[in-house]
Amino acid sequence: MLEKAIYFESNRAQSPDLKLSAMVVGIPKALLFWRYIFMSELKTRYDKNIFQTILDKIESSVVVLDNNGIIEYTNQHWDNFAGENGLDASEWGKGTNYIEVLEKAVYEDSESAAEVLSGLNLLFENKKDKFELQYPCEKENGTDWFKMEAQKLNSGVIIFHMDITESKLNKQLYSDILNTTDDMICRFLPDTTVTYANRAYYEPMGYTKEEVIGKKFIDFIPENQHDFIFKQLEKVKKLKSPNSYEHDVTIKNGMKVYQRWTDYPILNSSGEVVSFQAVGRDITDLVKKKNKYEALFKASKNISLIVTEPVDGDGDALIMEFNPGAENLFGYKRSEIIGESVSKLHQAEDIKKFPEIHSKVVNGGNWEGKIELVKKDGSTFPALFTVFPFELDDGKIGTLGVSIDLSGENNIKKRDLSFDYNEENNKYKYIKRIS
Repeated sequence: MLEKAIYFESNRAQSPDLKLSAMVVGIPKALLFWRYIFMSELKTRYDKNIFQTILDKIESSVVVLDNNGIIEYTNQHWDNFAGENGLDASEWGKGTNYIEVLEKAVYEDSESAAEVLSGLNLLFENKKDKFELQYPCEKENGTDWFKMEAQKLNSGVIIFHMDITESKLNKQLYSDILNTTDDMICRFLPDTTVTYANRAYYEPMGYTKEEVIGKKFIDFIPENQHDFIFKQLEKVKKLKSPNSYEHDVTIKNGMKVYQRWTDYPILNSSGEVVSFQAVGRDITDLVKKKNKYEALFKASKNISLIVTEPVDGDGDALIMEFNPGAENLFGYKRSEIIGESVSKLHQAEDIKKFPEIHSKVVNGGNWEGKIELVKKDGSTFPALFTVFPFELDDGKIGTLGVSIDLSGENNIKKRDLSFDYNEENNKYKYIKRIS
């Protein structure tokens, strides 16, 4: 195909130099390898004027060296850049020994010049075919970034210098954003090999970036959860939509932490899932808090603990959790009361207090008092009722209602109680004595 293209475009009838240059410039970056082959063919087959015209049509700065490192060609962009930045023609123009210029820069302690010199020597010695490098260029108003691509030709080396300042700054901005968020962000392959991870992903687990990139995250997860993780990934691949789940992770110091993740599919041009991007959060504190509440709920068999979620502004709320102590006091089974209005447990005159209670709780305060609560059979019992603010799983503020049956209070008062209930330290003793 290359031979046919060159033959066709070499027809001098209609500006062959412009046609050739259009072909070279128009080759996509993904086919950069063929662009270099094409340039090598052009340099070999066509006279200097045509080759120079083609170089001048390329929008990057281009320089061509012979096998001795002497600058044989420069294009218009190269010349313009040099002139605009006050560079000496003896250091960039045709006939200059590019290798000697680099050696001088290395002597002046330029790290990037040393890398370029080393890379070009590998090309001239036929030990490599291609060399790339990104390097900064300090200016009065800031730093510009360039990408150098050097490729071995049939005779010599062609070098492209491309201004990547904007993309570099955008990439840096994107990286800064990802590395300053509290969310863990990573990309990984279907076998869980991590290809990208932000700072929030690896630092809290005690790892460095190098210890995570290229490793399989499945190795950080207890083996008994591996099947669960791969099933979650298969769900994403099958539905081609995000999927959220939770699992525990063993971090570097051996501790177990809990994380909640949402995995997103990354598709190729054929619509196939080729990798995943995931956003996660550490929920260790939330899980530990939840476990403590569950233990408390199960242990408090003589104290009613009810978690509610507000549904409107008048203080009414839905029951979200109902512990065994509440089952004992009210006579309801947890399964039959969850999702019901908490007003079912209160008398009409006390329901009028809901707005007052709600207002106090949402502002971080507690509400307490002695009221009559309603059992499942319709009977009532006196209770010490305290309402606390309670953070729900979704971050909303709900309530934790604590009820202590005072039906036997008169008998308890007959005992020798040598403390005042109103003293803060004695409330817990009172609760313990009652329960």
